[in-house]
Order: sequence, then C-alpha cells, then structure tokens
Amino acid sequence: MKNRKASENRHFSLIAIADKNWAIGRGGHQLVSISQDRAMFREATMGRIVVMGRRTWDSLDIRPLESRFNVVLSRDPDFTAKGGFTARSVDEALAEIDRLLGENRLEDTDVIVIGGGAIYRAFLPYCAQALITAVDYAYDADTDMPDLDALGWKMTSESDEQTAFDLIYHYRLYERPED
Repeated sequence: MKNRKASENRHFSLIAIADKNWAIGRGGHQLVSISQDRAMFREATMGRIVVMGRRTWDSLDIRPLESRFNVVLSRDPDFTAKGGFTARSVDEALAEIDRLLGENRLEDTDVIVIGGGAIYRAFLPYCAQALITAVDYAYDADTDMPDLDALGWKMTSESDEQTAFDLIYHYRLYERPED
C-alpha cells in the first residue's frame, strides 16, 4: 500500500451506542450495556482495526480486543497499550493504521473507530459511515459524541424497534454527506 497523507479522503467507520442526546458515557464507562448490541459490536469489529482512546481501552473487560488490531491513542508518554498499538497523536495513529492496512491486506473500510468522545471528534473527518445503536432514553452523562443529524449526515437505514428490558433502541446506519 502506498503511503498517504493524513488529509487524503478516508473511508473509516465508527460504531457507538448513544442516547437520544448523543451522550455515550459517564465516569469513563458506557451509559448502558445491551447484550444484543455487544454481539453486534463483536461481529462488526472482528478481524478489523479498532481505534480508541486510552479511557476506552481502560474500560474494556478484555484487553486487547481479541482477533482485532487495537490502536490506542494516549498523550501520556508512559502509557503503553499491551497487546495493542499505542499512538500519541491522530497523525501517528493514521501512520500506524496505514502500516496495519498494508501488512494485513485490509481496506479503509476495515478501520472502525470505537470511542470515546474525543476520538470520535478527531476521526470523524476520516469516517464515511457510522453504525449507531440509538437508545431512546436521555441519560445523565458527561461524555458525548458529535450529533450526526445536526452535522448533516444521512441516516440510510434503521432497524425495526429493538427492546432490552425496558429500553427501546434502533440500529442506524449513517453516511457522511457528499462534499
């Protein structure tokens, strides 16, 4: 694979579970855990490159996520993602992603940004799709992600209503607007 500049058009994806206000976490943890969503996440990310921040890395029950290439961003010079790849900046992460893509014969579409809020914001310009588990509830949260509706992203598909206990949610696929 040829080396590319970070500014070139990318076609990464992002995946998140968000409430009706685009909130994703509180105190370094996800707002809600739905077993069907965890299974969908596993299936969507298996064999791919997953990009995350250090707090997301720290929140994982299993580190690294098995059968995936884990790229973890952290500004802490002493932090090392054991079993993953550590990057100190978006540019460094993009260089690592390019290396992994080339060495493993993967495509841009095999890169999935998994959070948290700052990482979603940093990588949104490189993403072409977003798979959002949209929970019909407003949580008390301290972390959110970009509001894709407000940014003009188009929802191209939505699942039937799903339920888990007393929660209602939908799987939504968003596409980045054409420039």
